[in-house]
Amino acid sequence: CNRKKNGGEYWVDATIVPFLDDKGKPYKYVSTRTDITALRQSEERLEQSQEFAHISTWDWNIADDSLYCSDSIWSLFGYDKIMTNVTYNDFIATIYPDDLRRVENAVYSCINKNVDYDSEYRVVWPDASVHWLHAQGDIVRNKEGVAMHMMGVVKDITRAVEDRSEEHTSELQSH
Repeated sequence: CNRKKNGGEYWVDATIVPFLDDKGKPYKYVSTRTDITALRQSEERLEQSQEFAHISTWDWNIADDSLYCSDSIWSLFGYDKIMTNVTYNDFIATIYPDDLRRVENAVYSCINKNVDYDSEYRVVWPDASVHWLHAQGDIVRNKEGVAMHMMGVVKDITRAVEDRSEEHTSELQSH
């Protein structure tokens, strides 16, 4: 983040490369800077929109098992702060035991049968409370058709599930 003469801020992506002498010591540097202010503003708008909608994005790199999540995801799983080095197994560990097989089958079908990933499931928060999530996604494949990434969105639907349950209970009681 840099400051303009008028006091405004702008963002740059900078790369600095040293030139080394025979002893390996830098004697000069070359740098390139690209103004990424518009990109940064767009990212901030997307993050705010996700927070307002109680929705988050995720990207699972199938090859190395790493999982990238937008910052808004942590509150959906009951965490206050961002964890690092998250894997698919970390995600699986949060799923309510009765829902685990269904979620794993949905992931398998998406990867191996080209079925869109669309799953409602419960997660257990660190405080042991149970919350409902709805996730949707699909696979990104390379030119050979090999599944490289699974990407999607996840939304907290706890309130909607509770409302459906209350409506169903009311209907049963009225009959």
